[in-house]
Amino acid sequence: MKTRIRKGDKGFTLVEIVTTLTIFGIAIGAILSMFIHGLKSQALGNARVMINRDIRSFTNEMTDAANFASYFIIYNAFNDRTEMGDGSTGDFLVFVSLDETDPSLIDKVVGFYRSAPAANQEGPVLIYESNDNLNSSQTVENLLPATSTMGSHPEVVEISRGLSDNRLFYNFNRVAVMIRGEIRREGSIEIDPVNTYNFTIAAKG
Repeated sequence: MKTRIRKGDKGFTLVEIVTTLTIFGIAIGAILSMFIHGLKSQALGNARVMINRDIRSFTNEMTDAANFASYFIIYNAFNDRTEMGDGSTGDFLVFVSLDETDPSLIDKVVGFYRSAPAANQEGPVLIYESNDNLNSSQTVENLLPATSTMGSHPEVVEISRGLSDNRLFYNFNRVAVMIRGEIRREGSIEIDPVNTYNFTIAAKG
């Protein structure tokens, strides 16, 4: 017995299938592209928020230290305690507070340093604080942490790069410190946002 095939029961042709799959593929590609773009935008926004948080934290920490400091010293680096004079740059800034009743005694030492393998490389900014009311007659150098402790202190900025001869701190006439650098965060999906940081601060003394 023969089965009759009605004209309305005809299936899809190869051309129709290929066309449908092509359109479907384009639609999926567009959706994925929008999804990835959204993820990148979200990651960029989150990273920028974190950078701004780092900048506020860095500024507040330095302002607090400077407000109670009698003077500052800039060293070449945390592991190179060569003192940098007027017009010179370094990656280790130290604020020194003297005892108000006896200026021959050091009350507190606060240091900020960029922990990088070399001056032209990126690294985090860390902070070192001595105990309050030291009342010490030792030199500042003797009150600083050992060079072997580099990288072990609390982080203020995740990643930075110095813009003053590849250093972060510039000694301006020995009365103020200019901080010039790039601050960034490790982003996701190949996004590493960067913000340029410029700030000038002086010790109260």
